[in-house]
Amino acid sequence: MKVKKNLAITLVTAAMLAALAGCAKGGITEPHVENSPIRISFDESLGLSKTADSTNPLDAIIYEIDLSQRMSKSEHDSYGNYHSNKITELEEFYFPVLEIDKFELTGIAIDAAGFGYFYTPINRDNDYHHLDSGIELRIGRPDYVYTTTFEEKVKINNLEIKEDGFAYHEWTEFCAVCGEINGVWFDITANISFADYEYLRDIALQLVKNAKLVDVKQELDVMRKNAD
Repeated sequence: MKVKKNLAITLVTAAMLAALAGCAKGGITEPHVENSPIRISFDESLGLSKTADSTNPLDAIIYEIDLSQRMSKSEHDSYGNYHSNKITELEEFYFPVLEIDKFELTGIAIDAAGFGYFYTPINRDNDYHHLDSGIELRIGRPDYVYTTTFEEKVKINNLEIKEDGFAYHEWTEFCAVCGEINGVWFDITANISFADYEYLRDIALQLVKNAKLVDVKQELDVMRKNAD
């Protein structure tokens, strides 16, 4: 299958790129920033080219994986971020099943270390800026090999694990709750104006409870069958 360039790479504004590029700012999820991640946008109002139907973001991810698996070697050479971000190697990943009051999912980024999910206020105005009022969730890939344990990384960052099992961090501009889902790390990061441990912790609790472990092969089989 030959892949058109306008389907292969989504161009985004520099601000959104920074928000979705990888590791949460100051969080503990290990970054992968050598290559531009694969990006999926659901919202043209942010100045981004809408590339997918926001009613089913999981399908949008599976589409990108299917796209990468159908690429020829020459296409992978041209669209190196699919290859370098190991999209074809994805066998399973955690997908967040989240309801954040007054927020909606507007973008996803995928790289070799994990997934970034970007949530923006539903009632945003023209002056909206993600660094002021957005929430970013970063979930690692189950196939990513961490160089340290979660507990060691927490200690390196001078954090402490709270009774809920999460670590919380505040710094100059941002705050984050960090945790694990069956050994897979995640960060929930927001502007320092969100500096409320209980607020971010409740999102983390919802994430741990409801996150779906996606079987990529199964999802691809269903998608391809429905396309026939």
